[in-house]
Amino acid sequence: MKLFEYIKTNSGLSDKYHQDIQLVFKAETYKKGTILLKPDNRSQKVIFVESGLLRMYYQVEDKVITFLFLAENAMIFPLESVFYNKQDPYGWEVLQDCQIQSCHFAEIQKLIDTVPRFERFILHQSFNVLKQMSDKLYGIQMLSAEERYKRLLETYPDILQNAPLGHIASYLGITQQHLSVIRAKKI
Repeated sequence: MKLFEYIKTNSGLSDKYHQDIQLVFKAETYKKGTILLKPDNRSQKVIFVESGLLRMYYQVEDKVITFLFLAENAMIFPLESVFYNKQDPYGWEVLQDCQIQSCHFAEIQKLIDTVPRFERFILHQSFNVLKQMSDKLYGIQMLSAEERYKRLLETYPDILQNAPLGHIASYLGITQQHLSVIRAKKI
């Protein structure tokens, strides 16, 4: 879905603001394997994924761990740096060629001040990010690895074709060998 259609659908925004939003966001294309942000960044970049697949990841010593997957219609920004002026622990990597729309968060703030209902849209997007993080925490604390895997497949039906198994295993909080055992069960 294109950015403005997504905003319009999720905010009730009028067509007359299409150009205002189009002037702020920049279309970008990235190839698989591109690192958009490294962990511990101070970026103020906001992105909307029109197509493709990204992952948010972090690094602990020599281990790289997938935190979230971001597919079509995901909007994300580094919460720590945008709201708290701290380093954001997450990096962003392109897992499947993607088309995104991006802007600096300062431009979002200007849109909030000038475009009616845009603040509601950004609040909704912030709640979406919180919901994803809450679901992730709930899954790790309350669900078995098999249940987390099943939820992942429900949320991202094509994930096995688009993300390396190592990234999927780290997202689930299990080893790649454990993932192989779960997949062999044909859940």
